[in-house]
Amino acid sequence: MKKTLLLSFLFAAIISSTFAQKSPITPRPMSGATNGNTKQFEHTEGQFQSINGVNIYFEQYGEGTPILLIHDNNGSVASFDQQINFLSKKNRVIVADSRGQGSSTLNKDSLTYEQMADDYFMLLQKLELDSVNIVGWGDGGVVALLLAINYPEKVNRIVIGGTAIVADTTAFTDAYMAKCNDAIRAAKDSIKEGVLEYRNILRVLNLRANRLYLDPELFVNIQAPVLLISGDKDDIKLEHTVALYRALPNAQLSIIPNSTNAVYRETPMVVNNLINKFFAKNNGNKPGVNKAEKQGGGDE
Repeated sequence: MKKTLLLSFLFAAIISSTFAQKSPITPRPMSGATNGNTKQFEHTEGQFQSINGVNIYFEQYGEGTPILLIHDNNGSVASFDQQINFLSKKNRVIVADSRGQGSSTLNKDSLTYEQMADDYFMLLQKLELDSVNIVGWGDGGVVALLLAINYPEKVNRIVIGGTAIVADTTAFTDAYMAKCNDAIRAAKDSIKEGVLEYRNILRVLNLRANRLYLDPELFVNIQAPVLLISGDKDDIKLEHTVALYRALPNAQLSIIPNSTNAVYRETPMVVNNLINKFFAKNNGNKPGVNKAEKQGGGDE
């Protein structure tokens, strides 16, 4: 129980579900019960695509300008419920489980961020989308930046949040690094005890611990404007986020007061409005750091 709690504390959205029937690739309307003004999603009506040797689970909502959502380490499509609900009112939202996470499968190949970026590129190809706006959170932000580096023609604008480009104490707090090490040990112990479903979780945890590095020199290839969002109580050090902002050729930075790495779930209306406003712009210049005012946490 203690091991499970450790993993759940670090990664609130480790989702497992059964395969849905593969169906034609068309956007589907939002469904599910409502809870106040926010729709609740069951995430059982998505589709699978065979991409680069794995089965990638994805869902689509709404119509309009396409927006791709890419979740954090050991997250899933469910991580973005608040953003799906808001953004799909006027946009076509595509959200997927990255390989080895949620309902997507993982083969025996080594797991890399570059693989994930290639997976998302191929998904966009299969959906016949020329270009998209992207929201990437945590490790999803790394994948979004790689998409912009390797496939610049596919990316219009990017919003990343809670994103680090190196896995050490120059980027993360000592407390967070200790939690990550505890989670890895707990996953290994669970596997030894025969809980084999932790094998994929461990591989994804090790992805961040051992393979998280993005060379800032590659940012010169990024043509898309980028908005960075950070909570001022994020486990990623503010100086790392500011350094990332300065390294990007066309970037903005918004810091949300009294918020953590999960600011997109803690104060979704603040984050959703920032995303919506940024994607509505036609051109982006590199302004200074914006201090976003803290607002209520619910969507309208």
